[in-house]
Amino acid sequence: MQTIIDVLLQAGRSAIKVALYTLLPIMAVMRAERRVVDGTSFMATIWYQTFKDASNPQYHTCSHGFPPTKT
Repeated sequence: MQTIIDVLLQAGRSAIKVALYTLLPIMAVMRAERRVVDGTSFMATIWYQTFKDASNPQYHTCSHGFPPTKT
């Protein structure tokens, strides 16, 4: 029984190490990239280029007006 408990505790420690040393830095980098993309209006530029002809009758908007979808 003690062996099973030791294995479970070791597995828990390993999971925490994976989360702290691998997943957390990846998440931090992704958050930094998101802030850069949002701050430079990069996504807004892509959105404008994609839907710049949204006034075209072939496009319509849903009730809240976002995003235009092609019919």
